[in-house]
Amino acid sequence: SIQPGIAEWSAYQKFCFDLCSLILSPPLAKPLYEVFNKQENNRRDILIPNYATQGFWQYMRDQYRADIVLVDSKNSATGPKKKDLLQVSNYLKEYGLGLFGLIFGRQTEESGATHARWEHWVEQRKMIIFLDDRDVRQMLTLWQNNSDPAVVIRKKIEDFRILI
Repeated sequence: SIQPGIAEWSAYQKFCFDLCSLILSPPLAKPLYEVFNKQENNRRDILIPNYATQGFWQYMRDQYRADIVLVDSKNSATGPKKKDLLQVSNYLKEYGLGLFGLIFGRQTEESGATHARWEHWVEQRKMIIFLDDRDVRQMLTLWQNNSDPAVVIRKKIEDFRILI
């Protein structure tokens, strides 16, 4: 029921936090909301510590150094843009948060964002996955049926890597 656009960006960001808390924790730790870096010049919407010792999330730690999952929320009426991907990519560091991030957006990402995502994967091994409203509904349905909602994320990674 949250309308896309700047007027309800805060509600959408809170929704994404609540969603991650509900369907990803456990196996991930409880998400952290609006976390600033040491210099307080960068604010991350959501960070989710990943201490998984088995399954998909351990694989993510092993392959993408996803010790902390970065989640960014974009409540735009259009899909995430290249600048959104670049912002998330700037937060990802091998010995910081790790090299994996999620961008929740209302629509599928724009083509410039898709191309930039591919470049960041090839050049820096950063894996950034876009999740739109359809993906969120699918994740919630899986969770309600006692299935693993991370299957949606895994499938998006597979599809992305197969297309390279």
